Amino acid sequence: MRPNTSMLNQTAMSNFFTSIKICCVFALFVFANPVKSAHLVGGTLSYEYIGDSTSIPYHYRIKLTLMRTTRYTTLNIGNSYQVCVRSSCIPNQTVTVTQTTPITGNVMTSEFECVESMDSSYTTLFEHVYTGDVTLGGTCSDFIFSHAMVCCRIGVTHISNYTNNGQGGSTNYLEATLNNSVEGENSSPSISAMRGPFHFCTNRDINVYHTAFDKDGDSIQYHLKTALNGPCSGPGEPMIFDPDYTEKQPFPANSNGVHVSHNGIIQFQSTGVSGNFQYVMILKDFRWISRLNTYVQVGSSYVESLLVIAGNCSNSGMMNGPKLDHDEHPTEFYPIDIISRMNNPNEVPNSDTVLVPGGGFGFAFATVEYECLSTEIDLYFNQPIHCWSVATNGTEFRLLSPDTVLVPIISVDPHCDGPGFTQHITLELQTSLPQNGDFLGTVRTGFDGNTLVNPCGIETSTYYTFVLQSIDCPIISTKNFETSKISIFPNPNGGTFTISLTDEPHVVRIYNMVGHCVFEQNISGETTIDNGKLASGNYIILAENQLTGQVERKKLTIVDDGKM
Repeated sequence: MRPNTSMLNQTAMSNFFTSIKICCVFALFVFANPVKSAHLVGGTLSYEYIGDSTSIPYHYRIKLTLMRTTRYTTLNIGNSYQVCVRSSCIPNQTVTVTQTTPITGNVMTSEFECVESMDSSYTTLFEHVYTGDVTLGGTCSDFIFSHAMVCCRIGVTHISNYTNNGQGGSTNYLEATLNNSVEGENSSPSISAMRGPFHFCTNRDINVYHTAFDKDGDSIQYHLKTALNGPCSGPGEPMIFDPDYTEKQPFPANSNGVHVSHNGIIQFQSTGVSGNFQYVMILKDFRWISRLNTYVQVGSSYVESLLVIAGNCSNSGMMNGPKLDHDEHPTEFYPIDIISRMNNPNEVPNSDTVLVPGGGFGFAFATVEYECLSTEIDLYFNQPIHCWSVATNGTEFRLLSPDTVLVPIISVDPHCDGPGFTQHITLELQTSLPQNGDFLGTVRTGFDGNTLVNPCGIETSTYYTFVLQSIDCPIISTKNFETSKISIFPNPNGGTFTISLTDEPHVVRIYNMVGHCVFEQNISGETTIDNGKLASGNYIILAENQLTGQVERKKLTIVDDGKM
């Protein structure tokens, strides 16, 4: 028996209007309360030219990412959605994009959030990724790829018009543009990572990273833009900001305002206002066209996201600021009089040190091991540190020898290949450490006006203290350096010489005068060493007895063969 088509159509229409009614009722409920809408927190839309691999002209792969939360209610995310393609040159097209991630999505929230997951302001974020292919009909300067989901934005603090012109709820409208009429094909810029916490703090320095790359090597410009409403076919209409917020200032910022750096970092200092703040970042794609002798915009991609700024930053671990990682630098106890080396009366032990009553020990500090004769000191931290907060001239660190002589730090390597965070910092010393003992290291406010800043805007406490242990190291700066149980001949030499030791096994190492080991060999008795690769200059030979542990030392001079 054939189904009754009329009844099916009536049922479908009934279900459709019921869905619209539910959406509208929900929107009315939301507008009656501080939360203005729910579910989505944004998304991204981009495209990649794949015609080179498929041999199909004008062949593109579209990527749609939807970011959602289940904080207010469960969002029934779909397995597929539509992306609309329009231009002034080619007939409009509709492309189906299908989900490539699990139906439940991937959790996006950073492990270094400023708010604990049990806090009322915490929102778990999920990412759903969809892709689909389209073949465009030719070239045009104004292709627009767009997507819209009706009735689905999370409640925000600073945008008013969520009614979509009275049509029953706002839309999450995403857009990307393409100009393939100037030169060849083009892939849009793509966000590879949005780094930093999703939850930030009031009254703190906030930095949000948008790490992007361009497959074609084109230049990328970053611009803030207003979130848009509109149908899939477009056009998008700007949302309306509440007073005190604008397209360029979508967050509660102090008088310095909101800034976007050339590499896509949003920077501002938050005020005491907390809430959910929607923003849009446009990545514009510019290519140098030689025949025109100018840059031409060949595309763009679109990112919409949300910042949660919380008045109660409840993650106590992050609130203490970066400290040395105790797995890499274990805590040890030191005599209480070690503090007397600090020549500033304002300097105090760290907040995480332990004072032990009685006995000869008093304070516990993170201990950094020192590689003998090295001019580098590696520090590993328990939290990410903003790369911009590290003063590379070394002014944020001070190192005192056991006799309170200042050890010059000439530079700092934060190990940052690009904008972002680091947990590994290397101090570069002017010379290797001149003696054995406990060197006292402190973190200070550098010439850049801060110490080390974590993702939540919390700094390492001023005068944060650690101990650098220099043990069993040769002292290359002392006058009575050489020992009598080792002989070298000839010396000076051109790189070939005979070394005479006792018959016990030894490890012989040759160090240059900045502390780097340039040669190592196991020998015993009298042995000829041939190393003509050593450059002219002075070196230190250390011969360590493998049975007794005793170290013999001798100065070695290498000269050009013609000068001997």
